[in-house]
Amino acid sequence: LLRVAVVLLNVPLVVIGTQGFAVLSLFLVGNLLTCCAIIPLIAGLIPALRGFITETGFVIGVVGGILGVTGSGIGLLWVPGDTAGSFSAGANWAWYGNNYDWRPFLAALLCSTGTMVAWCAAAWVLARKARVSGPGISKVL
Repeated sequence: LLRVAVVLLNVPLVVIGTQGFAVLSLFLVGNLLTCCAIIPLIAGLIPALRGFITETGFVIGVVGGILGVTGSGIGLLWVPGDTAGSFSAGANWAWYGNNYDWRPFLAALLCSTGTMVAWCAAAWVLARKARVSGPGISKVL
C-alpha cells in the first residue's frame, strides 16, 4: 500500500516535471500534497487513535485535502458568467500559480482533517452501533 501511495503521489509531479515548468512551482505542488497528507498521517500514527483512524480514513482525508485545495482556488477566482474558465483558472491558481499564498495550504489542512474525521467517525459509529464494517482499502486493492 505504501508503494502504491508513493507512486500515486509522485506520478503527477513527474508529469509536471517533464513539461519544463519552474522548479519553485514543482515544490509548491509537492508542498500542497504534503499538507494534504500530513494531518491524516500523524493522526494514524498516534497509538490512542488506532481504533478510530483507519487506512481508508487516511486515503479519504488526502483526497478531501486535494479537493479542498482545488475548491479554494475555484472559490477565490469564481466568475459568475464563466463556469469553465473559473474552474480552470481556479485549479491552476491553487496548484501552480498562487506564489505560496496561505489560503490553499489552510484549505489542504482543514479539508483533509475534516474529511478524515467525518469518514472515520461515520465508520466508527457504523462498526460499533450497527455492526457494519467494510474491508478497508488495502483489502480492496
